[in-house]
Amino acid sequence: EVGTRRTLVHLYAWVKDHAEEFKDFTFWFVPCLNPDGFAQALAHPDYAHGGRKWRFNGKGVDLNRNFPVPSFKKESHWNHGKNYRERTRVFCGEQGGSEPETKALTQFAFEQKIEVLFMLHNVGEDVMPSLDARAKKLAKIFSEHSGFPFVSNEEWVALEQTGTFKEWCELHTISFVEVESSVRA
Repeated sequence: EVGTRRTLVHLYAWVKDHAEEFKDFTFWFVPCLNPDGFAQALAHPDYAHGGRKWRFNGKGVDLNRNFPVPSFKKESHWNHGKNYRERTRVFCGEQGGSEPETKALTQFAFEQKIEVLFMLHNVGEDVMPSLDARAKKLAKIFSEHSGFPFVSNEEWVALEQTGTFKEWCELHTISFVEVESSVRA
């Protein structure tokens, strides 16, 4: 998602400018988790269609649905469009965690003992936390300052998402906040 890299550059600069305030924290910035999709997006920008061309890795797997969690399914759907009412069938991999990108991210989270993780996505304008109190508090603060709607767990469950990183983080006690941002490249 090309726009998220742009957002990340600004976020990195802001944290760097406020380094003294964050001296007790360690930040990791991962600019791209799907290099295949990123290359597609650069070659064929298609924001108007919500990433239908660049959402997937080189094997056609929706990496957002490829995590090794109880809800994983080989085929699922991607909710998109206004209020996530549109659905597109997606291939999620042969098994949860089958893709190198997914393996790299989960291994990184374990090795670095990540406690709080913000996942940036493109096109929407909302914020969704995992179930823990810290994630909910951070998401509400983000919502208040950005004006992005806060998506409750009930709303998330209604989307019937499968194989998500949110679920993986909940299983591994990592506070997770997903931000859907409409920043364009």
